[in-house]
Amino acid sequence: MHQVIDAFRHRLPDFVENVATQIQAAHVPVYAELPQHHVKEALYQAMCSLGADIAAGSAQSYADYWRTVAIERAQQGVLPSHSMQVTYLSSEVMTGYVKQDFAEQPEALIWWLERLHLVISQGMLAMTEARLYALRQLGMLQAPEQPLSPTLWPQPSTRPALVPQRQLWTSVQLDVPLLVVQTLGAFDVTCGGQPISAWGRRSAPLLLALLAIHADGWLQREQICDIFWPELELSAAEARFKVTLNALMQALSPQRSARQPSPYIERQGSAYRLASSQPFIQIDYRQFLQALDVAEATSDQATAVLRLTSALQRYAEFLPHCLYADWTSHIRDRLRMRYVSGATRLAELLIAQQDYAAARRWAEAALSADSCWEPAYQALLHAWHAEGNLVQVERTYARCSATLQQELDLPPSEAISALYRQLCG
Repeated sequence: MHQVIDAFRHRLPDFVENVATQIQAAHVPVYAELPQHHVKEALYQAMCSLGADIAAGSAQSYADYWRTVAIERAQQGVLPSHSMQVTYLSSEVMTGYVKQDFAEQPEALIWWLERLHLVISQGMLAMTEARLYALRQLGMLQAPEQPLSPTLWPQPSTRPALVPQRQLWTSVQLDVPLLVVQTLGAFDVTCGGQPISAWGRRSAPLLLALLAIHADGWLQREQICDIFWPELELSAAEARFKVTLNALMQALSPQRSARQPSPYIERQGSAYRLASSQPFIQIDYRQFLQALDVAEATSDQATAVLRLTSALQRYAEFLPHCLYADWTSHIRDRLRMRYVSGATRLAELLIAQQDYAAARRWAEAALSADSCWEPAYQALLHAWHAEGNLVQVERTYARCSATLQQELDLPPSEAISALYRQLCG
């Protein structure tokens, strides 16, 4: 249903304007009193995340968005019910546009409704967990909220049925200190705002880093043993793992009793994972990827430039203290590739805005991470040519040719050669 997603992205500015107007008209608490540009920016980010999930058939981006903004919304005084009212208004507006655009295509409308309701229902669970946790952390959790005004919700006969969520619900743990795992530029861990330095075992922080890399799935005990202690017999390696795991759980929760489970590490039989879906765990590389996803889903060029710039500024080398460890290479390569392609895209957008100096800086940033990335050389050629500097056009092409020959033993592609001939012809 690509045509539905394309229509959604094209209509996004209209959605934002319409919903922002309805928020004021409905006097949604707190939101109606916030500056309009703040409300519109929040709506844009939320809808970009929602659109990405509808296209992918997931709810990860939308749920991660709510976890990211939880503290900010709590500080503003926004309660979960307020956000639910805005979400309802947003879904009504978006669905109205889709009905209008696809009135003659009922299968497209059904597809939209099914995915929209699934994403929102899961996202609201994540939002409620994150917001309640943020309120408790800020000491702002008050008596139970008043129920929503019934006029803001559709009548039971017209209310869309939601996908059963029992299997998606995770327990809300409000008193767990916030765990922040930094992996970009350095490996640093804070818990409850305090840096962790007493790990007990040198392998304990490595185990945390490994679990952070695989935060979206389970790792079997045997996999972990094979990564860290491949030279040992399995029984000896499992003994090392047990000691390391206990040391890690003790470092994260020094006050826990010996047999008490850790809120940060989940276990399922012999498989383990970091409880990264909980609002009390933040991992910087995941936030970097999420910020890039939102920026790349933005259709408005000016907004895309701002979001890409903000996202790319978060990047640094992934786990530099484990630079030569095989188990870090796949995620390091993925992050570098996302950075390189994002920086090149930003350079292209800046060229369209005639900000050629900034475009060259981001193209050079892409090449500093991957010296053979031809799209970045193409952006440089366009930027120098737009400024009328043909000497730099020739030097850039010569640099590209020399680098590709030295690093890959290859000539430039026909695409960049043709561009060079066009610009210098």
